Amino acid sequence: MKPSQKNYQSPMSNQSDAIAVLATGARVEFDSEYGPVIGIVQGIVKDVGNGEPYAVVELDPPTPGSIWNVQLSRLQPHAVH
Repeated sequence: MKPSQKNYQSPMSNQSDAIAVLATGARVEFDSEYGPVIGIVQGIVKDVGNGEPYAVVELDPPTPGSIWNVQLSRLQPHAVH
């Protein structure tokens, strides 16, 4: 993981802005325990316990078990290089 990614702060001012930007089909990236990950948002769901919204992200390229629930604050739009 790059040091600059370690302390990433989302540019989205609040969760409602994040939900609007992270629509179904958006390509996003986030850091996981396995390193940087790229995926496609399949939907937005709310946590049953605390009501916090999460993105359902399918890793790209797809692999078995590649659906992750990721906090919106951990996501950033994926820039194509």
